[in-house]
Amino acid sequence: MPERTEPHDSVGSGQPIVRRDPRWCWPVVGAIALVAAVAYGWGAGHVSVEIYYAGAVRTMAHSWRAFAFGGFDPAGTVTLDKLPGSFWIQALVVRAFGLSTWSLVVPQIVAGALTIVVMFVAVRRTAGSGAGVVAAAITAVVPATAIMSRGNTADAICVLLMVVAADITLRAIRNGRVRTVAASGLLVGLAFQAKMIEAWAILPALGVAYAVAAPGSLSRRAGRLAIGGAVAVAVSLSWMTAVTLVPAADRPYVDGSRNDSVYEQVFVYNGVARFQAGNAYGLRPAAPEQSAPVVPTPLRESLGPSADRSSPGVTRLITGEVGRDAGWLLPAALVAMVGLLVARRHRPRTDAVRAATLLWGIWLVTFTVLFSAAANLLTYYTGALVPPIAALCAIGLREAYRTVRARDAVRRETDSFRQVVPAAVVVALVIAVASLVVLSWRTPPWFQAVGAAAIVGAAGLAVAARRLPRPSAGVVAAFLALAIVPAAASVALIADSGGSFDAPLAATGTLARPAPGALAAAAASYGGVVVPSMDATVWYELDLLRHSYASNLSAQRRLFVFTSAEASEFVLAGVANVEPVGGYTGLVDAATLNRIRAEISGGQIAYAVVPGPGDPRAGDPRVAVIESICTAVRPDLAGSPSARIYVCPASAPLESAGAAPAGPTGPTGPAGPAGPAGPSAPPA
Repeated sequence: MPERTEPHDSVGSGQPIVRRDPRWCWPVVGAIALVAAVAYGWGAGHVSVEIYYAGAVRTMAHSWRAFAFGGFDPAGTVTLDKLPGSFWIQALVVRAFGLSTWSLVVPQIVAGALTIVVMFVAVRRTAGSGAGVVAAAITAVVPATAIMSRGNTADAICVLLMVVAADITLRAIRNGRVRTVAASGLLVGLAFQAKMIEAWAILPALGVAYAVAAPGSLSRRAGRLAIGGAVAVAVSLSWMTAVTLVPAADRPYVDGSRNDSVYEQVFVYNGVARFQAGNAYGLRPAAPEQSAPVVPTPLRESLGPSADRSSPGVTRLITGEVGRDAGWLLPAALVAMVGLLVARRHRPRTDAVRAATLLWGIWLVTFTVLFSAAANLLTYYTGALVPPIAALCAIGLREAYRTVRARDAVRRETDSFRQVVPAAVVVALVIAVASLVVLSWRTPPWFQAVGAAAIVGAAGLAVAARRLPRPSAGVVAAFLALAIVPAAASVALIADSGGSFDAPLAATGTLARPAPGALAAAAASYGGVVVPSMDATVWYELDLLRHSYASNLSAQRRLFVFTSAEASEFVLAGVANVEPVGGYTGLVDAATLNRIRAEISGGQIAYAVVPGPGDPRAGDPRVAVIESICTAVRPDLAGSPSARIYVCPASAPLESAGAAPAGPTGPTGPAGPAGPAGPSAPPA
């Protein structure tokens, strides 16, 4: 077969060595990435998106000030409750091509496809092109990659940057150059801008692998690691520090913080508080005597995807609906990690395969522990597990294939390969089958049939492998046959128009199998589907309010919406003077009590949407001010468990029940969205 040469840095010498790659490898990887990109983009114009992020992206696309600070609302009163790194990319695309679900999702589709290519490069660097192709294929077929790529969350871009950082670290281990270590730190810092401290979770993996296997003395390795770590920290904290130096009066309030601090937002609200259930992510209500609100379990379960209801525990990632995201090969990858480390225990310190195993293995263990312990685990989080799973499985299969070719190794190493690696592969194969059976439980019959066929096919290949000239090749084929099942799960997800908030074959989701609260959300103005935070009746009422009265709002008359989450639809629809209060959770002082009292008393607030009596946040003093000054719009909505709508003095009342809503030019303009106005018949 024709071959071509590729230069690589030799271990410690800094001189290039020649490694021959089959000509087919790059075309195959390109084809895998292309097919994956098409699949991830299939029907992506109608996938579920996070309306909160989408509204902020629209704001940032139309205002450079909001772009710089990660502002949420057009008035610039409050920021997102996340760092804006990945949303900057979406905002630039929206600015260039206009607002649509496609413009929100395309950056993540591209990031998912690029992750497949970078996985090939990273695994190929230490384990050869064959293992690289296998790693790319596994990355492409695991559902978690499709999940994080088919939405507008930050995970796809963060994972791509982390994989690039891992590849650069493996290169630094080979060439020993300090600039390469610094480049890895730079990539970690950029990943931090996308997903905050999740990016730092790979630092132990990068650091241990480099400290163990890089060339040079221990002091030189430690010095280079210190430089790389300093670069990572400096880049990570650069934007946060710049925002902190801006006077509070000249920037939006930092959401996710009680003290208008971006550091608190990142390290408390989006950090340690994520492992503490029921504490509102470390925030407290405006009144100190009130307890932190907890959304009642029945209400929460009626709104969100069923896969998001998993409980912390050691089996969380390998059972249930959330396990179908990335759990198919997770136990097998852990077995492969142990087998590789044992089999290569006698190799030199600079052994590249052992270094790669340490890097990917520590990455996998770290994120497995973190995700298993987190109070809430959303489906798209699991995309961070895919790269180490794919790499460890691919490297393990490569070592299994090489067991029959280890003729020139010393006897001790040959014995290690011939005993440890085959045993590990058999154990991994058995565990992979067990995982497949567990995760296929309570799935549709057609999917169980696919799983049964995959198990029978894998068993047949494993038995037939004993008669092949290279038995390990058959074992490798048997293992890869099991990848058909997660591939089928990915196809099912895409066929059902699933996105970042869905899981394959889940009982309820946001589009494929709508949760009760999502039934009315399809009427979103930008043509996509939103993730609801309140029931269908209230979504319908808010839609009427948005269409009928947006034109009545002026610079002096604003729409007061309690929490940024509930304000998202209005921001996304382009209502310029929405005033979100309380941030995403409703618990921060973004708009203080005195400011709200003054605005309402002065007639600056036209309409107000506040939590209903079923919401624990209804006791906020700012809500009490609304109730004392303004008038409830609809008496029959006064008992709504989710929200109440008020009209404040000096504003026109809403249409009476049953009247057709007015169009965007005001109450006397053309008719708005058709459909019954009663709460019993929301639009589908």
